[in-house]
Amino acid sequence: MTSADLIYKIFKMTEWREREDPYKGSPDDQRDGFIHFSTARQLPGTLARIFSGENDVLIAEFKVADLDQGALKWEEAKNGDYFPHLYGVLGLENMTRSWRIAQQSGAFVLPKDLEEPGGHP
Repeated sequence: MTSADLIYKIFKMTEWREREDPYKGSPDDQRDGFIHFSTARQLPGTLARIFSGENDVLIAEFKVADLDQGALKWEEAKNGDYFPHLYGVLGLENMTRSWRIAQQSGAFVLPKDLEEPGGHP
């Protein structure tokens, strides 16, 4: 099994403003016992399913190689896709880029420089 080189953490803006470093996860992450990530290909679905009630979010990019490989697991979701989950804390100093995006006409539109094909184990 291979993995994407880059993965993304989506933050509600309130969570981003109140974050601590190292980051221990959102309330949903803490409930589930891991920090949720998505690949670039998975971002549109994650935004639509989980963040549709938010006006804007921050998407943070991380290089898989910079994360604790023993704590990063690719796990199958109900839809059969594999999502990256980090069982531990996240050092925000490892963030490579970020984008603040807002809903436009009821949907999030990803910036062109974030869109990438593939990215699935």
